[in-house]
Amino acid sequence: MTSQNFSFFARFLPSRAIAFFGALAVIATLALGGCGYHLRGVTSLDPVYQAVYVQGMSTNDPVYQQLQRLFLNTNSTLVTDPSKASATLVIDKNTVEQRVAVVTPQATVQQYELYQRITYHIELAD
Repeated sequence: MTSQNFSFFARFLPSRAIAFFGALAVIATLALGGCGYHLRGVTSLDPVYQAVYVQGMSTNDPVYQQLQRLFLNTNSTLVTDPSKASATLVIDKNTVEQRVAVVTPQATVQQYELYQRITYHIELAD
């Protein structure tokens, strides 16, 4: 390839690449919009769940802290005083189970899987 041919491609390739990727972005946006996809916004809960007390779980528990973050995204709060709660999330059972996931050819455990199961029910304030 001569240097003249190379300069021809170098001059026109970037503008075509920009046009191609621009068109691709527009098509992808229309396709995602057409299928009903949208970014997750703030989800609002029923007013009954605006202040929820969690019974049977420590506030230091990682699950409780994750619940706190999730409730903040819903404009609701977890309260530490049951008298201020409009609903109570009662943790009936919280179990963590460890299962063998990977075993070496020498029959030694190399990796475990952890499963956490939480059973709960919700009590509304009178």
